[in-house]
Amino acid sequence: FLEYEGVSPYNNHAEQQMRSPVLTRKVSQQNRSDQGAQTQSILMTLFRSAQLQGHNPVEIILSTAKEALKARSTDEILNCQLILFSKS
Repeated sequence: FLEYEGVSPYNNHAEQQMRSPVLTRKVSQQNRSDQGAQTQSILMTLFRSAQLQGHNPVEIILSTAKEALKARSTDEILNCQLILFSKS
């Protein structure tokens, strides 16, 4: 914001982006363990990334899971995710 006009000096946008995952965690009472926190973090990242790119998160995760089961290879699973989340 010091060097670029139009950039907000506040972090409100980032804070608003975190609101949904925090409320989800609070309501569902997750994260009672480190593994629960890690799982919730990964799922929220996938869901928000899909939403921000205009995709249906549930469809993306289901199709990725189906491709992963077919592929049964880490490299192929990662390639499926890259294809699904790449901007079209």
